[in-house]
Amino acid sequence: MGMDDDGEASVAQDFELPAEPDLVNARGSLNPLAVVSVILGFLWLFWVGSLMAIAFGHVAKRQIDKSNGTQRGHDLAVAGLTLGWAAFGIVVLVVVLSLITGGGHTSTIYPSSSP
Repeated sequence: MGMDDDGEASVAQDFELPAEPDLVNARGSLNPLAVVSVILGFLWLFWVGSLMAIAFGHVAKRQIDKSNGTQRGHDLAVAGLTLGWAAFGIVVLVVVLSLITGGGHTSTIYPSSSP
């Protein structure tokens, strides 16, 4: 700010406003594999979805990390990985418990009654 001849403050005439930021490109595009990963993590699809959520989540996370900020969705990829691994762990637990307990079927052979 300078002073004009009357002693009042004046704003410099050569002041320029900064250009508007490009908010769309500043945020980056959403990685589609991160979205697919979290959707498959929620759907589960008889454990196949869990494996696909894990695979897509790892690929999406790697792509986002290598994009240097041009892609977003890291949290979605991590959520898909978490849901995928949790569901996969539950399936493994159910299979192991089923094998240990005999799958809920009794193996007792009832003797036949003979006359």
